[in-house]
Parts: sequence; C-alpha cells; structure tokens
Amino acid sequence: MNKLSPDQKKAATSEKRFLRIVAGAGAGKTTTMAMRIVYLLSQGVNPKDIVAFTFTEKSAQNMKNRIYEKVRKIDSQLCDTLGEMYIGTIHAFCYQLLEDFFGYGNHDVLDENQEIAFLMRHGWGLGLGGSGYVKNCLNFHKSVSVVYDELIDYDKLKDKAVDFHHKFTKYENMLDQEKLLTFSRIINFTVKNIEKRSESIQHIKHLMVDEYQDINKAQQELIKLIGKKASVYVVGDPRQCVYQWRGSNGEYFEDFINDFTGGEKVTIPENRRSCKIIVDNANNFSKNLQGQYDYMETIRKKVGISYKSVCEDPEKEAEKIVSEVKKLVEVKKRCNYSDIGILLRSVKTSAGPFIDKLKQNDIPFIIGGKIGLFRRDESQVAGRLFAWLHKDGFWLTDSYNWQSRIIGDKLVQSTERLWQNIFPGSQFPLDLIKEWREQVLIGSYRGLTEAYQELLLILGFLDLDQNNKQHAAIMANLGRFNKLLTDYQDSAIRKGRSFNWNNDIKGLAWFMNSYAYEAYDEQPADDLRGVDAVQIMTVHQAKGLEWLVVFIPCLVDRRFPASRIGSRQNWFIPRDMFPVDRYEGEIDDERRLFYVAITRARDYLCLSRFKMISQNKKPSIFYNQIKLKEYSKTDELPDGELETRLPEEELQTYTGSEIIEYNRCNYFYRLRHLWGFQSEFSTMLNFGKSLHHCLRLASEMVMKDKTEPERAIETVFSNDEFHLPYAGAFAKGNAEQSAKKTLKNYVKKYKKDMLNIHEVEARLEFPLENATVAGIVDVILDDQGKKEVRDYKTSFEVTTLDEVGLQIRLYSLGLNITGDVIEKASVVALKEKDGEAHIKEIGVTAKDLENAKLQAKKAIDGIKKGIWKAKVTKRCNDCDYKKICRYTNVKRKLIVDIPFARNGSNKI
Repeated sequence: MNKLSPDQKKAATSEKRFLRIVAGAGAGKTTTMAMRIVYLLSQGVNPKDIVAFTFTEKSAQNMKNRIYEKVRKIDSQLCDTLGEMYIGTIHAFCYQLLEDFFGYGNHDVLDENQEIAFLMRHGWGLGLGGSGYVKNCLNFHKSVSVVYDELIDYDKLKDKAVDFHHKFTKYENMLDQEKLLTFSRIINFTVKNIEKRSESIQHIKHLMVDEYQDINKAQQELIKLIGKKASVYVVGDPRQCVYQWRGSNGEYFEDFINDFTGGEKVTIPENRRSCKIIVDNANNFSKNLQGQYDYMETIRKKVGISYKSVCEDPEKEAEKIVSEVKKLVEVKKRCNYSDIGILLRSVKTSAGPFIDKLKQNDIPFIIGGKIGLFRRDESQVAGRLFAWLHKDGFWLTDSYNWQSRIIGDKLVQSTERLWQNIFPGSQFPLDLIKEWREQVLIGSYRGLTEAYQELLLILGFLDLDQNNKQHAAIMANLGRFNKLLTDYQDSAIRKGRSFNWNNDIKGLAWFMNSYAYEAYDEQPADDLRGVDAVQIMTVHQAKGLEWLVVFIPCLVDRRFPASRIGSRQNWFIPRDMFPVDRYEGEIDDERRLFYVAITRARDYLCLSRFKMISQNKKPSIFYNQIKLKEYSKTDELPDGELETRLPEEELQTYTGSEIIEYNRCNYFYRLRHLWGFQSEFSTMLNFGKSLHHCLRLASEMVMKDKTEPERAIETVFSNDEFHLPYAGAFAKGNAEQSAKKTLKNYVKKYKKDMLNIHEVEARLEFPLENATVAGIVDVILDDQGKKEVRDYKTSFEVTTLDEVGLQIRLYSLGLNITGDVIEKASVVALKEKDGEAHIKEIGVTAKDLENAKLQAKKAIDGIKKGIWKAKVTKRCNDCDYKKICRYTNVKRKLIVDIPFARNGSNKI
C-alpha cells in the first residue's frame, strides 16, 4: 500500500459497504482495484467470496497479474487459493451461473457474428424478407438486443409492438429449439433466473465492477441483485462512457449513491500515464463535456510533445505521419514500432492511405477495427474466390456503391494481383482454381473447411513459413477467414440439414459483402504480441490501452465527430419503449470518444487533419478546441526524448486441454488456439459434451435428491437434455439411444461410486509459476473421507490414456494446493470397444504429481517463448490440419490433383 496515493489508499482500504471510485485516464484504477482485493484478502476474506467484473478478458488477466504479484510478496501460500476468485467478464460469469445452477450446460453461445449469420439464414421464416433483407435482419438484431438489454417487459411489448412481438417470439423459439444463447440473452436470462432462485449468488460477499460507466440496464440489475447481500465496489470515469450505442448508460454511475444507500464517493485525480502538456490539453478539452469532474493532476514532471499538423490531402497526411514514424524509430532511435498507435474514428473510412504508406516503407503494422480482416490481401483473395464460386457471386470494393461490385470471371482475375503481393514472381494457379470451383459446386467436399483447406494448398499455403513474421501474420489472417466460413456454415447445417452447394454459396457471398466485410477484425495472433509493429485501430478499440506515441489523424468535419451521430435509425420497437436518443447518440458521445483518444498518449501526441479530398474539408470542431501550434507539411516537427518502458509480463491462464494439445504438437496448438483454423463439422459433434451434461445432471440428482442412479439417467433423457446440434432426427435418435444405454450401463456397474459423489463439475484454477492452470473436474468422489478425482471420456481414441492422466494429475495437484487432499484418481472410458464402461486408475503419488507439474511447466514455457515445433507421429493421420501442414509425412487425400501437395511435404 505504500506506493499508493492517499486517495488510492482510501479507495483500497475503505470499510464502507458500497464504494464508487472516479478514476480518470492513467489514474491507476486497475492497480487500485487489485489492491482493494489484496486488502480484503489480508483481512481474512476467502478468495471464493470475491467476484470482480472486468470489461475484457485482457483486463482480467492484467488484474490477476497485479493481484498475484502483490499477494506473492505478502503470503506466497495465499496465492494457491486465488484461483477460487472470479475475475473476468460479466458475460462469462453469467454463462457459468447458467451452466452451474440453471441447466444450460447443453447450450452453445453465439457471438455477434454467428448470430447475424443465423438471422440471415432464418430471417425469411421470421418475416424479414423482401426489399432490404439484410438491413431488416440487422435492424431486427439490434431491436432484439434492446429488448434483452433494457429488460423490456414481454407483455408490454405484445401490447405496443404486436408484429415485432410475433417475430421476436418466433425467434426465441428457434433459439430455444437449437439450444442457443446470445450475449444479450445470457445476462437477461441470468437476471431472471436469479430473481427466482437467488442461492446461485449467495456465496458472493464482495463484488467489484470495473468500467462501471459502460454498463447497461440488465447488467445494472444483476449488480443490484448481488448487492442485496454483498458489498459493491465500482470504479469508472464518466468522461470515458463511449458505448451508448449498445446500451451503456452513464447515469448508473451518477446514481450509484442513490441505488446503494450509504455509499461513499472517492476521486483519484492523479494521472500517472501522460506528460504535462497532454494532461493539460485533456483537462481543457473536458470543459466542453456535459457534467464536470475534477481535473486530472499530472504526476510526471516531463513536459512531453504535443502538436497539431495539417496537410493538403489524406495521402499527404499519411505520408507525413509515416515519415515521422520511421524517423522516430529508425533515425532518432526514440522508440520501437510497437510503441506507436494510430487511432482513427473509423478504420473503414480512414485507414487506407496509412496502410498503403506503411507497406511502401516496409513498416510492420497490425490493423484493428471491424473491417481489419479484409484490409489484408490474403483475406481478399480468399473472400473473392469463394464469392466467385456462384454464378451470381459478387464482391463490393466500395460498400457504399453497388456499381463498384466485381462479378463473374473478373472476380478470379482480380485476385491474381492480390495474390502476387503475397507470392511475388510466382505463377497464378488459375487452372487448379477452376478445377477446385467445379469440385466445390458438385459437392465433392464435406464442408467449407475442407474446401478451404484445398484452396489454401492451391494458393501456396505450404510455401508460407511460420518462422517468418510476415508469413505468420498471413497465416493468422487465413485462420481468421476460416472462422468466418464456419460461422456461416454453422447456421446452415443445424439439425442435420445438408449444405447446399448452390444456394448456400450464394448466401455466403451476401453474408461476406453485406455484413462480414465490415464486421470481422484482423486475427489478433496472440503469439505475435511481441512483434514490433505499429498498431492502427479505432478509438473504441484503444480504450484501456496506451502508447508512448499516439497519432490521431483525419480530424476533419463529418469524420470525427462522425457524420451519422444522432441520426434517426430504424427500429422494430416503438421509440417510446426505450431510451432511443441514447442509442442513436449525440455530439457529447463523440466528445467523450475524442477525450479517450487524446488520453491514450504517454509522451507524444499528434493531432492531424487534411484540407481537402474532392472538396475543401473543414477541421473537426474537436481539433479546433485543442490549443496547440499547428505545423504544415514542410515544417520541422517538435522533438524530444521519450521515456520507453519494458512491457510487463502478463499472467496467462491455460486449460489442461490446451497443455495436452501443445504437448501433442506445438504447431497444431498454434494453428487451432492462436490462429483460429477450424475443424470440419460432424453430425456427432458435441456427443461427448452432451454425454457429460446428462451425466452431470444425473449425478446432481443422486447427490442432492438421493435419486436412484438408473432412475436419474431415465429422467435426464426423458427431459430432452441430450442434444446434438448438427444431427438430424434419425442420427440424433440413434445417438441418444446409444448414449442412454452407455450411461445406464455405467451407473449400474458402478452404482457405489455414484452414491459417493461429493462434488460435480468442480471449477478449478491454481498457480503454476507465472501462469495459472484452469479446468473443470468432472466429479470428486468421497468414500469415507478419502477423496478421488474422476474424469469421464467416451473412449481413448481421441485423447490417449497418458494424456488424460496428465490432465487428471494436474487437477489433483490443483485440488491439493487449494486444500483438498486427493488420495485417488481415475478415468472412466464410458464406451470401450466391448461397449462397456471401464475404470482406469491414475497414479497420484507425489512423484506422479511432480512429473505432471514439470510437463505443464515445460508446455507453458514453450507457449510463452513461441516454440512451435511440429511433431510428426502416427497421430498425424487423425489431425484436422494434415492437409495444410507442411511438416506432415502423411499422404494427402486430395479432390483436386495438386502435383506439389500429393505427398507429405519434404520442404523442411
């Protein structure tokens, strides 16, 4: 606590039950919130009584890192149980509650992209067809989200919006039948379930909420429900409330003291991030915001560099900024490329010239923003070729101009130039691509992923070297495009529907052009986090981040502030049923966004504009409100020393499954977990998950209600808990009978073990050097005080006994560390080759656990160091990526005869 300011210390150690912290940009709010948790722990609070909501998973890892670091210095043994705290996003927390307490363990979660794909697939059945179909789907989606986020009463909705209520009810029924949750549904359902059964949150004694200014009504209601019994500590900055368009309501921050009677207000005014000139300008700009808060106080003594710049046009502006970037890094040696951020109001409208100039100067860069994926040549090649598959396929080069679309054979012709940028001097494989198209359209491939993998082979994927950083970035984006394909195919093949290689390919072209082009960002490629690259991103994406050097260009009228802010939008819900003005935005929302942008800089801030494109462009009103000297293109820019920092090592969390897969093949891990390459769909996908779900429910009935094990299995299956999302009725029926027989045989054969169940699906997280290992223990048995860890597997065909043994030993190690003494461990193969269940004992001696610990450490160390060595073994035959792996010695089964890809590669 010694390094905290008096205000930080007050925020960390207050004895008030309800506490609201105003912490401005660079105030050290993550550190303060982490120290609040450390303080509670030092006062004897049990880690499992603490829940902390962060805005992103990255923020959660950052906070965990701070807590582990501080606690390790106070009491290293206390670190062992820190994994029992929940620190993560509010959505992930709610999904855990739905799984653990409310029977949603057999449901899948659709992210926003998957939900739009689902809607575009089923929108006609909802009555959204006709003119403007895609816009109808998008407007319907945002209206549905409002219903969930604003907790709109369904009866009132039926009275005031009869037609929408009919569509909405039909949509809910579709999702329920498919056992699907969406992000908005997750929180809405959690609130409604807690209102009926509050025991799911009784264990929470202390709740902390980061970025409180950005919560919506449903999230606020969840926090109030928890706050009935728990203390509530919230931290935020109303000057940085920038997500109003998705329901965020800054008024909840203002009303905290009224909502939580007896609460205390604390303000942390210090800014530890930025130099004086940057803080002063941010304070002066904040005078224009509605609602006034104490100015930030500069802690750093350095003055810093801050100026405005003007050029003739966007190209000259980009040229000047890129020139300055190169000068700072390569000539003056002031910083690295990764110390520099270029922040834009919109990547779509403004990033083009910067991307072109960075490429021309061979400066590495990473693109954020939802359009980021298709700013890359490799993604454009893949997208255009899949659009070309259908005779009516098309590709829009300008989403605002339908006349800009490329159609017919011009699609494949247009890809050649882009492809040459990746493989300069190589011959474009047009004949092979044409043959691939023929094979796709006659249904030769099992699905889009198999077709995509063969296209990658044709395009030269085997020539990409993962050890080359530029090639690695290309491979990561190609993995991201694979995710786009499976997001689309998922909605088309549920309930055993066959993928229609004519109509569904046409639908894919529409999905890519009308939605995906502006929705999919560049693959983050977490293993490239250490790459020295300039980051281009939107201001929304930059929130919570910082750079040594920040450029904010394109500060002209109608770009920043955005031209459409406050425009009337189309809704399916009457405008008087929700706070529509907040969703549609106002100029003050843009002011707060600009405030966020300028406070990202530590030492160096450049605000830039251009004078004209096709006509004169007025400066942004925000640009004019910042009183700094303006430099023209020919002026020498201000100079000075910059204070670089070494990046902090972040605490990462790994699951037992991840460690197993890394040990099996490092390269496989990179392809799947870091780059996002997908597996092909199967009708039996989720069989193991559903088997686990049914056994979990039956085990809970045996444990809590003393139900006979066989009766419990019967009850679970009669309640339609077994679910295979991609199987038709016949296949599902057969699989269900098989699953039911398998589980009944198991519980009959090992009835005594069922009666000794102590805990089901126990969540676990424990420290392992500078990382944590997390997982879910299927079941813990207790036979007269002797505890046994047990894991269920369908068989040992996918995961070997040795691999399962490692996982179980890690869980046993974690349970021992956190206070449970594990004396036995076992794994059940529920259906071996003889059709029977068999138990295999797993040794958990001190030596066994130490060996497991060493294996896990080695794997985690390899991941952190970026060791991606391929392991060529007999298991390559069963690998999802054997077709596109340049290391394999397996003969590839090809549909198109690709001469250079027939056999296992000998390139390495």
